[in-house]
Amino acid sequence: MKTYRYRRILPVFLLLIAILVPSERVFAAGLNRTSARIAVGSRLQLTVSSAKPSALRWKSSKPAVATVTGKGLVSGKKAGKAVITVTAGSRKYTCSVTVVKKQSTAARKPTTKVDSNTVGMTSREAKIYKAMYAKKSVYREGMSWKSDRFYAWRGGIFRGGYGCVAFAFRLSDAAFGSAPAKIHYNLRNVRIGDIVRFGKNAHSVVVMKIVGNTAVFAEGCYGDKVHWGRTMTLAKLRSEGSYVLTRYA
Repeated sequence: MKTYRYRRILPVFLLLIAILVPSERVFAAGLNRTSARIAVGSRLQLTVSSAKPSALRWKSSKPAVATVTGKGLVSGKKAGKAVITVTAGSRKYTCSVTVVKKQSTAARKPTTKVDSNTVGMTSREAKIYKAMYAKKSVYREGMSWKSDRFYAWRGGIFRGGYGCVAFAFRLSDAAFGSAPAKIHYNLRNVRIGDIVRFGKNAHSVVVMKIVGNTAVFAEGCYGDKVHWGRTMTLAKLRSEGSYVLTRYA
């Protein structure tokens, strides 16, 4: 009688696991950018998620305006527009790149460090970056930030978080407001403002910007303090990351 009861319960239990545990398969491959704006002399790294770099074929519609290497590194040559196309097997992805003139030193108006750091970002990414960076005057470098701090997040999924999670949630809300969050496990698809959980699921950081093959973080509980500007290669982030919380639609 007990054996029969277990046989009836087991399929239900397995079905619940399949429903509740997120699957990585729902995240399709794609180009990390569909449009970009860079200055002459600047570079932009394009990547295709869930695809081997050796299997990709890159091409620029106007090499005189923007070139692209076999590894997806785009360089601005002169003002104009070009379309970068990458072929991954039977699929093609494109990114429209606008190259603008590099402003001369004499004509350049005084700018803040925030503005210079937004080169290569889309307008939305720049807005998200500025909203998070503005909090640096509130959460100063070296400010005490321990694991007992709690913050109620507006992104959903989790009610809130403590310590490094609380810090990440605060910056996320500053940038995205009440936009709902999603969780995914594709560490090749990380964007500005995303929260990455890594270090054997022990620490959370916010991605402030991506420069070439390097991600720049802001984080709390970094030695019980707030820290801005720690860097990590995207390769290391992908190997050590657990999951990503994003609020991009």
